[in-house]
Amino acid sequence: MGFWVYKCNNSESDHKVYAGDWSVFFDSPDEFSDWGSTEVVPKLRQLVPGDMVVAYQTNRNALVGLAKVHDMVDVGDGELEVVLEPVQRWSEIKVKPFRSNPDFAAIRAFAPGFPRTLYALREDEYRTLLRFIEFALTPSVAARRRSRDLRETVLQDDGDQGFSTDSERRRLIEREGQRFVDRHFAMKGWKVSDVSGVQCGWDLTCTKDGRELHVEAKASTGREPSFFITDKEKRTWDADPNYVLAFVGSVFTTPEMHEFTWKDRTRFRFQAVQHKATLA
Repeated sequence: MGFWVYKCNNSESDHKVYAGDWSVFFDSPDEFSDWGSTEVVPKLRQLVPGDMVVAYQTNRNALVGLAKVHDMVDVGDGELEVVLEPVQRWSEIKVKPFRSNPDFAAIRAFAPGFPRTLYALREDEYRTLLRFIEFALTPSVAARRRSRDLRETVLQDDGDQGFSTDSERRRLIEREGQRFVDRHFAMKGWKVSDVSGVQCGWDLTCTKDGRELHVEAKASTGREPSFFITDKEKRTWDADPNYVLAFVGSVFTTPEMHEFTWKDRTRFRFQAVQHKATLA
């Protein structure tokens, strides 16, 4: 697998080689999109299916999203068209605040020089870049302060498991956990779709290389895996071999994720904490 920074510019410029706006690509409803030709940018020929592409919009100095090379289509006369698959769309991340950091400055794709369209990344550069992106996607200082206040008031279970029995606080904890799990799978090249609103028994459908995972995100302010699970989620976990329960511990401080597969469900002890009563 290769790693690349693919730069596009949709402003008027004498040195511009390939014009395009990554927002058009990521906002498209299509599962795959043509995005570049070797006739215009010969270096695109170096891409191979499965490569990960960090999308950068030069005229806005912003990282826009993560994509994967789906195919290189031969359109005749030796010309190839690049077909990309969107993996994750970011609200645009400005790179200017990072430039003074020596780790970011060491990434050759962002070093000063004549602008190009495609830049190869070593794997260590790619991982470094993802860390900066992860930092940029974390909540603001105000949001972290609200999270801290929430953490201080959340109800603690026996054994300091750190899950809340207050429904509003529990939703906030699980939302933060789902955000972490979403980023985790996307950064590993999975295409992530949020299906939490469908109530199908899991939160995220993740696809990659013909595989599909049904990921339920759980979170806690404590470290040990302990969480609420609905009857539907448990029944789905029992029946679905593609099910993964992703638990994020210490979600507001030092988040750490654990993945539990269909087979791992037998490692848990389940305790009824709520019953529905209907007048007979």
